[in-house]
Amino acid sequence: MATMDESRLVTVSAGSAVPVSSSSSLLEHVYTFDVLFIVLIAVGYLIVRTALQGNKSTVTPISNRSSVHAKSMVDDTSTTEGSSDESCAKTNRTLNFSRPAGRAARPRRGNRQGSGPSECHRRLNNAVIMAESAESILELVASSGEQMNEVNLATAIHRVARWCRKSPTAPYEVVCRPEWTKLLDLVQAGITKYQSQGLSNVLWALATMRVDPEQHRELIDELLEVVESKVTEFTQQALAHTAWAIATLGREGALMVAIRKQAEPGITSSAPADLANLVWALCASKVADDTLCATVCRVVMSRPAEFKAKELADVALAFSIAGYTNSSFWTLVKDNILAEGETYTSGVLATLALSLAQANQAEQRVVSVIVRVAMIKMKWFSATEIVRLVEACALLKLQNARLVAGCVAKACAAGSGLTPLEAKQLDSACRVLGMEHAALAGWNK
Repeated sequence: MATMDESRLVTVSAGSAVPVSSSSSLLEHVYTFDVLFIVLIAVGYLIVRTALQGNKSTVTPISNRSSVHAKSMVDDTSTTEGSSDESCAKTNRTLNFSRPAGRAARPRRGNRQGSGPSECHRRLNNAVIMAESAESILELVASSGEQMNEVNLATAIHRVARWCRKSPTAPYEVVCRPEWTKLLDLVQAGITKYQSQGLSNVLWALATMRVDPEQHRELIDELLEVVESKVTEFTQQALAHTAWAIATLGREGALMVAIRKQAEPGITSSAPADLANLVWALCASKVADDTLCATVCRVVMSRPAEFKAKELADVALAFSIAGYTNSSFWTLVKDNILAEGETYTSGVLATLALSLAQANQAEQRVVSVIVRVAMIKMKWFSATEIVRLVEACALLKLQNARLVAGCVAKACAAGSGLTPLEAKQLDSACRVLGMEHAALAGWNK
């Protein structure tokens, strides 16, 4: 049998060999295969591209839909009816929202009828959130309030209140504006549609803005009625904020009992801020007892490092109102004052001073720290904080004329935000100390 020299073989692929004389024919076949493969890839790419362009051209622009839904930028899952094309277009023009020419809208995930707010509502919410002042939000309400749904309105009133917290006089200036009245009217008109988070936001805003409960009794009553019907739907945080708002507005009753019942199972896992707000509200509303306070105390004592000074102060104020005197807790409070008192804000100082005085837990060295730091930071005290500080002095019989005179002067200064009720409380505390001040006389006429 004839043999072939190994030098005449060339490797074509792994594990195969052909004679040199056949190599040129094989290379031609390989070249032809490569060309066909490239052509197939190109054809496939053109088919896919054409299909994608066809899909894009069939998408209806969002601005022309009457009910395209997206996730709200506030924590609320309420559903709303789609706005008309005309209303959405008007809102988009007002907010100056436009899509670049030639750019089609992208379909959103989960866009189903009734699954969330419409596109114009989402844009309104974005505009409210991006506003840089309470005045900007009120101007938006004035121009587009009728197009807003309950999520937009709850977001708007909540944001206005947040902006107003930065100035003691801002709430009083805002509540006199017609846009604020319009906002409240729009909220009240659709109050039964609000879900738990929206209800909590509205109540928190009203309390933060320090509205007159009697002047807005009808709105508050309707809010509380809806809250009571949906209290089982509230999260632990929403329960805490709602309870705080109700107590701040001076409203008590069966609703606070229902809130306690709903919130109590989640107390041990509550965030420190939510727990502090909740226990203060329940104690201020007279629906807390030693059992509840003991549960809260165990939570605080088991993880004290998680509680900031303000949260610890709010819990202390709650316990002082309820008359709860756990020695370990009050020792923790006093040790914290001695260790970190120099860093406290004016609000924390005032709250702890009143808490210690009401609970009869004040010690001379602790009081000395509070007075010294208060004198240094007097210019930062708000009217409410000054009232608390002077009331603490009255309870402790602390006749520090310099401190009290400084408090009265700051409270009566222009722009302090002192209300007639607070002026009356301040005057009463000063009289207990035998330090009547003429500056307060005009407030009580």
